[in-house]
Amino acid sequence: MSELRVEEQDPAALPAGTTTRSYELLVVTYRSRRQLEQMLRSVPADAALAVVDNARGIDHVEDLLDRRPHARYLDSGGDAGFARAANLAARTSSHPYLIFASPDSRPDVAVCAALVAQLHSDPTVGSCAANTIDGDGTADFVGGWEPTLWRLLIQAVGLHHLFPRAGVWYRAQPGEVTELGWLAGETLAVRREEFLALGGWDERYFLYNEDMSLGRRMREAGRRQVLRGDLTVTHLTVGSGAPSAFMLRHRGASMTAYLRDHNSTTSALLMQMVVVTGTVGRLVKDLVARRRHKVVEYRAYLHGLLFGRGPLS
Repeated sequence: MSELRVEEQDPAALPAGTTTRSYELLVVTYRSRRQLEQMLRSVPADAALAVVDNARGIDHVEDLLDRRPHARYLDSGGDAGFARAANLAARTSSHPYLIFASPDSRPDVAVCAALVAQLHSDPTVGSCAANTIDGDGTADFVGGWEPTLWRLLIQAVGLHHLFPRAGVWYRAQPGEVTELGWLAGETLAVRREEFLALGGWDERYFLYNEDMSLGRRMREAGRRQVLRGDLTVTHLTVGSGAPSAFMLRHRGASMTAYLRDHNSTTSALLMQMVVVTGTVGRLVKDLVARRRHKVVEYRAYLHGLLFGRGPLS
């Protein structure tokens, strides 16, 4: 069954003595000072927090942590990618639970406590994530299933709008609690020791698809991955300081790399061409409609799918 039931959870359901410092919030930034500053307004001053800077200190995000006694600043050395930077924070943490979040999210204490309570109460759950919505209330893609030829075909022709559980990416329904094949790293809670034992985020992927890889290893370890659509976090979708075209080239390159890493050469090529064909169709549609910003985005994604972009290992 796709629908799961969970009991009401609050901080009292956690082990005795649990506070906002019983878990650590991990955030990777790249020229994201303004987003991080706004995010921290929703994070209590006594919360355990690790900020990993991927921009060599260019925007001095460490200054934002001065009055936070349980905050850590880590410099990744620059251009480390999400996976490597997030793993650095996880490896150096001393907390039993970790919650990954992005600078443009607005994590809520009650939501974080409920996610950790779920992990504490159910050892079969390896990770759980809150639903994320953008500024106008639209649900984001928060996870999905392993890419297969059939699922990619469904996605490419747009049938996922009619059959939302048949594609690769998934948007949560309001209040829905369900199990998916992988969860995105947006307000995602894990047990630190188990996360590291599984290898953490896959550092072969500079940006994107590290979440699919983690989901695959979670499944192989027999762990369930639960999306809590009844828990909501706002995500402003402004991203980091990197240009959107740069991000989308990496997204396309990582998808191609992931397909090649986990399928035969022939299968990976077929799946890659399905994704390319679907992207070309959307590009043409937006070209006709004169949605220039979407055309630029699809061109960048296609470039990554076909030619790669940036380090993937």
